[in-house]
Amino acid sequence: MKKRIASIILCLFTVSCISGCETLQQMELIDSPKVSFEGMSLSGISLFEATPIFRFKVKNSNPLGISVSKISYDLKINNKKFVNGVTDKYLRIDAASSNVLELPVTFNYLDLFETMMDFIKTDSVAYDLTGSIAAGPFALPYQTDGKFNIPNLPKVSLNQVEISKLSLTGASLVFNLQIDNANQFDVNIKAFDYGIKLGGSQLASGIKNSVSRIGKKSKSQISIPLNIDFASFSQALYRVLRNSSPDYELSGNMTFDIPKLGDRKFPFHKVGRVPLVR
Repeated sequence: MKKRIASIILCLFTVSCISGCETLQQMELIDSPKVSFEGMSLSGISLFEATPIFRFKVKNSNPLGISVSKISYDLKINNKKFVNGVTDKYLRIDAASSNVLELPVTFNYLDLFETMMDFIKTDSVAYDLTGSIAAGPFALPYQTDGKFNIPNLPKVSLNQVEISKLSLTGASLVFNLQIDNANQFDVNIKAFDYGIKLGGSQLASGIKNSVSRIGKKSKSQISIPLNIDFASFSQALYRVLRNSSPDYELSGNMTFDIPKLGDRKFPFHKVGRVPLVR
């Protein structure tokens, strides 16, 4: 009789070992781990690309360890489906302990918008992230939302016009253009084409194929020299150059080399008043 009881106990123990956590779950001997969103940070951010890293804490209150095997995700931007998938992960969570799981999602900012002008005019977009974390026999759902700030294209303006010579027949000028990068990362402009009007007269146009890298929260200057023969312009231009701060209009395109997309041109336009320095 004792041998029979021992055999039954041995069989039950063997079944329990084979079934593992799933059997324990069915017998309500282990609890489902808890998931909490711990925050999001941006990595590898540039003018057109970023990798948001979403962090989740998985808390295991059970007296035995458990392993995370994968995480599924569905990211929506402005309530529209953007990207989804499943990422294999391995994370061991000891008994009565917790650990942090990271989910990186790399994307190109231009993929968020239907047109280039939408990208230029938008400051931020709303995101909603849902999915589940596979931890042992459990599928742990999660959800979080927030906003992504959209990087700003550099701002271009005409800072000043230097006049080294001015006579009734002509003038020698230097247009000093300023490019302002307000972002927290460097910006590299591949090419720069421009047109400059002063007092309504088109004075200069051209292309700069080499522009110095602009550091984060920094400014750069492009100097454009120009010799003017008044025979080719009206006398009104002479009066404009006698003014201390005439109206100006600056327009053109900045060309950027975008990962996986190649060269793309982004227009700029600026009007204002500019000081003439003699």
